[in-house]
Amino acid sequence: MSAEDRGKIKPLFYQRWLGQIEIDNEGSTARDYLARERNFLGWLKLSVTLVVIGTAFILHFNLGGYSSDGGVMLSRAEGKVLSILFYVLAFVCVVAGVSGHLKITSDLRAHKGFAQSGALAHLVFVAVVVAVATASILIIVRNQGSI
Repeated sequence: MSAEDRGKIKPLFYQRWLGQIEIDNEGSTARDYLARERNFLGWLKLSVTLVVIGTAFILHFNLGGYSSDGGVMLSRAEGKVLSILFYVLAFVCVVAGVSGHLKITSDLRAHKGFAQSGALAHLVFVAVVVAVATASILIIVRNQGSI
């Protein structure tokens, strides 16, 4: 790295929490392009999985009715809200994948490499984990009355 490049380096906390860590890319371009494609396809696969889960809430899980002890179970409206949540998360995953793909493509053209995904990927990951955990808990609570 030249002295000019060292002056442009942002603090580590900025790189770690607010953006991607960038490194010089002197070679291995084919590997980087394949990694970029694999990363995009991973986002696409996650979004398709979330759409399937959302559709399963609409088609398969009948979230209305009453449990055997008279308690109210989840309504169909709540099931629709869960499915819409998964559809929105799927759309966010596609947007995150496309934006990451375009950013990495422009970075590779400028001969920059990437060593870590940015904050958007981390936020989407946390949102997906929370949504799946919430849906799992709701399904378990729903099925406890039928055991």
